[in-house]
Formats: sequence, structure tokens, C-alpha cells
Amino acid sequence: MLKQSGPANRVKHAVAGAPNLRAIGLIMTASLLALTACGTVWNHARKSSAETAADERACARSAQEVVLTRSGTPRTEYGAPTGPSSGSMNRGESPMELHERSQTTTAYNKQFESCMRTKGYSKD
Repeated sequence: MLKQSGPANRVKHAVAGAPNLRAIGLIMTASLLALTACGTVWNHARKSSAETAADERACARSAQEVVLTRSGTPRTEYGAPTGPSSGSMNRGESPMELHERSQTTTAYNKQFESCMRTKGYSKD
């Protein structure tokens, strides 16, 4: 007979203090958004790399604000969504939450690109 290494009658990850999958998903999404914005090389004939980096940061902040405002989530309330769960067990994102995250990512990318193009940049 195998010995159980976790708490009796529970899934190990359902224990209080286990990583919140939604919070981890949001952190990964934010990281992906940051990498997506910075992964493309933006060129402007009359701007230095420092000015380009500053414009990218400004456009990223602007895109985040626009997307959060459109979704009805002010920055002060932004965080891990509270969805349906069974006690302390987290079953991950629902299909609707995944769809909303995909739409948010697409909207952010469009806003970011629009901002950079408005400032006179082109992509490589």
C-alpha cells in the first residue's frame, strides 16, 4: 500500500496557502503582454533607443489604462478575479474567463501598436 504524503482526504493543491492559479495566470498574462510589446522592434528615424524605450513604456501604460477602463476595472481594483470555486479549491479559469483574457490581450496589443504608430514609429 502506498503512503500518502499530503493531507488526508484532500488534493494537495486545494490546501489553503497553495498557489492561486488565477493569480499565476494573471502574472503570466502581464508578463506576456510586456514581452509582446517589447519583442517587436520599433523604429523612428529621429529618436534614440532611450527615447524609444520611454515611448514604449508610455504606450504600455496608456494601453493598460484604456483596456482596464473599457473592461470596467479601475487600476485600484485590478487583481485576481474572484470566480466560482468550491471552498478553497481552485479549478482554474472558466472558458469565459479564458475568452475574456484573450480579448483583453488583443485589445492591449491593438492599443499599444496604435499609440506607437501615432508617435511616428514603424515595425521591423
